[in-house]
Amino acid sequence: AQALLLLSAISLRDLKNAQAVEDARAAIDIAQAGGMPSLTVRGLIALGSIHFSAGDYAEAEKDYGRALDFAATNRLRRLEAQAHFNLGSVQLRQGRIEEGLRHVEQARQYYEQAGFRKETMLCLLLIGRTRRQTGDYEGALRTFDEQLRLAEPAGDMLQVGDTHRELGTVQLMRGQAPEALRHFRESH
Repeated sequence: AQALLLLSAISLRDLKNAQAVEDARAAIDIAQAGGMPSLTVRGLIALGSIHFSAGDYAEAEKDYGRALDFAATNRLRRLEAQAHFNLGSVQLRQGRIEEGLRHVEQARQYYEQAGFRKETMLCLLLIGRTRRQTGDYEGALRTFDEQLRLAEPAGDMLQVGDTHRELGTVQLMRGQAPEALRHFRESH
């Protein structure tokens, strides 16, 4: 099952979606037959990602939803968070903002409590960008400030720079050119 998931990822990278789907489904079948719930969830997430990358959002949402249900039933908290994040991402892509943000926020809460800084910051980035795109500039600023508070103590200069760029973009959209310029300089 693990080998098939790796082959599926390689096929997806090589834009061989049909082969990627076939390998992911075979991995899911093996995992389910062998009573391996974590590999089943990973397979469902992989299948959802294949559909997501192909623009088939309805199928991706079904796959991520199945992964979420299976992970929750089997108390696979980290995979449950990953399924929440992916499900939220596809819902946001479809313009279903409230649903999508709710799922991404649930993932963020788990990642934050469990100490997964990288995953927490990825959630914050998606939440902040969504808030910016929907015109919630104050919410975006709060989210990116929170992301900056995580990145700075960790010494993650790439993330610090990216977050300042995001903050600068929000300030520019708000018409706050001096603040935007300050953030863009910090980003540089």
